[in-house]
Amino acid sequence: MTTTTTAKAAHDTHAKFKSATDGAAALLEDTFATAREGALAIGVKVLDAGKTNSDASFALVKDLFGAKTMSDVMELQSAFARKQFEAFSTQFKEFQGLTEQFVTDTTKPVTDQVEKTFKDLKVA
Repeated sequence: MTTTTTAKAAHDTHAKFKSATDGAAALLEDTFATAREGALAIGVKVLDAGKTNSDASFALVKDLFGAKTMSDVMELQSAFARKQFEAFSTQFKEFQGLTEQFVTDTTKPVTDQVEKTFKDLKVA
């Protein structure tokens, strides 16, 4: 190998590493933006669920103050428990869906870029 060939090979390798580094930096920026958006969506959903659950609890207390008999209290409490169980089940499914989407949206581009980078480096 001549000095010129060695220098060209070094330059080409440097260019590939620079390209990979630049791509990784852009990927990190995009990943953090995606993570921030996903965390915001989950946070909003948590606040909405909290409001819904506290509104239901306040409605129960209001209804309990209007109860005339212990039988009315038991009926109100049973109905509340059923509705809250259904609400919690729905909320859990929504959180699960958001979390799965968050993980997929955040990790897929990283995985794809890592695979591409290693593939490009093997070609070199």
